[in-house]
Amino acid sequence: MKDDPSNTNPRPLVVDLDGTLISTDTLFESANQFIWSEPFSIISLIGWLAKGKAFLKSKLSGIVQLSSESLPYRQEVLDFLTEEKLQGRVIILATASSEVYASAIAQHLNIFSDVLASNENINLKG
Repeated sequence: MKDDPSNTNPRPLVVDLDGTLISTDTLFESANQFIWSEPFSIISLIGWLAKGKAFLKSKLSGIVQLSSESLPYRQEVLDFLTEEKLQGRVIILATASSEVYASAIAQHLNIFSDVLASNENINLKG
């Protein structure tokens, strides 16, 4: 993280994904897509959830590809983040969503300096 002399606010801006940057939830979206593609997949979901929410998110993100381009982004949030980035502010995406989805979204939007997200072992919630 480099210091930007033009940055008027040196504190990083930490942004949540589900319900903030996008108007939906990536776990719901991926589970819904998985169930529609595999009618008896609910059994797998229950088994994965029994191993923990982090495991469930990891399994779904390994199977279901969410399109970063077609997610329902909140335009007012994107506009605000873009302006903050132009001012030189460090912006971090911090989410309980899968790191696979969070990284793809961060790459697509190209406004985040770093991504903090859940993986198979850690559910980055709260």
